[in-house]
Amino acid sequence: MNGELAVAPRDGGVRTDLGEAAGWPEYAAELRGVLAAVIAASSVEVLLIDALALGERLPEELAWLRNGVAVTPVQAVDLFVEMLGRGTSPFFRLLGADVLRIEQSWNAVVFLPMTQEVYDALDDLSDEHLEIQWRRSEPDLLMVEAPVEVVADEGFWTAVRAAAQSGTTLLQERWAFGVCGSRWFLVTPENVEEVISEVQPRSLVRVAADPDLRVRLMDRSFTAFTAPLKPGELACHEVPGGVEDEDEVAEVTGAGFDLFLAGAALDELYAVVPDADGVVRRQWEDPKQFL
Repeated sequence: MNGELAVAPRDGGVRTDLGEAAGWPEYAAELRGVLAAVIAASSVEVLLIDALALGERLPEELAWLRNGVAVTPVQAVDLFVEMLGRGTSPFFRLLGADVLRIEQSWNAVVFLPMTQEVYDALDDLSDEHLEIQWRRSEPDLLMVEAPVEVVADEGFWTAVRAAAQSGTTLLQERWAFGVCGSRWFLVTPENVEEVISEVQPRSLVRVAADPDLRVRLMDRSFTAFTAPLKPGELACHEVPGGVEDEDEVAEVTGAGFDLFLAGAALDELYAVVPDADGVVRRQWEDPKQFL
């Protein structure tokens, strides 16, 4: 990447109200044309969903959405513009090999980091309803500064099996960012193989072995569960930044979640699930760097 195209709506109402604005249909139609033209100029045949973030559960029609999923250019344009119009979860960016990236800001501005070659291949872009600006930038390699280096291989799963034999074992599979981007399991000797078979490639798996579920560190991240824990997938309530006072704790417990797992309990046994060929193709920040 050595530059980016910034595309913004000329209509101020679109910037604030997104898909609810009167001028949205014109902006969306013109934006679709620009995105399609840029993708065509990049000569990529598929784009990958990346940096998926979920503030709420995926609707049924988008249940297939995952980091690393490949979509066609037509699908990519439709998904991205629909996401932009909603202004709510799910959020994601699109990667076109190493020549193009498509991402959004909060006010309907779209950024398209791209190579100089892609930009030079563009013809005149329609801008009746858009403000389009090209600006040069330094190379952006999308590198994770401190990635998880442990692979969820047979050695890792052997450690998980041993933990399940020894006591209460909780496993988190994080497949997207946000409070709705993961699922939890109580792993037992009887279901450990089933759980292992369910986790998906490119997920970050973190395991808490025999944790103390009575500790309540209110000012730190935690996940709350309903007692008693039952084997299999668990209902939970994630609180990423902790709570400020006992009233907020009461809200969590009042909703039926009375077992608390401190986020730090997941910082000892974790790994990234590789693709079927054993290669890890998704980087996650190493949680230990935040201790």
